[in-house]
Amino acid sequence: MEVEVEHARLAIGDYDLGHGVLVERKTVRDLHLSVRQGRLWRQIGGLRNAAQLPYLLVEGPDLDNGWLTPAAARGVCLAVMGQGVALIRSESTSDSALWLRLLLKRVSGVRLGR
Repeated sequence: MEVEVEHARLAIGDYDLGHGVLVERKTVRDLHLSVRQGRLWRQIGGLRNAAQLPYLLVEGPDLDNGWLTPAAARGVCLAVMGQGVALIRSESTSDSALWLRLLLKRVSGVRLGR
C-alpha cells in the first residue's frame, strides 16, 4: 500500500500517524468488552490528552456483536464523539488499512498512489 510501518509499543493508542494524530483501534467485540470492563473511558481520555487529532477506529461488520444493546453501542459511539474523538467505522482489517492509509495521506500531505 506504499506505506512504511514501524512496529513499536505505544503508551497511548494503537497507531501514531505523526502530526498529532493517534488512532485507537478496537474490534466491535473489544469495544463492547472495554465498556463492560470499564477501561474504554480511561483509554479515550488518554487519547484525548495525548493527541491533537484523536481517532477511534471500530472494526467489524456488526456493531451489535457483543454484550451491549444496540442503543447502548450507538450511545457509546456518540459519547466518544462528544468527547472530541473522531469515530471511524470499518468493516474489516483490510478496510481499516485503507482508512489508516487515507488518514495518513491527509494529515501528512504525502502523495500516495491509488
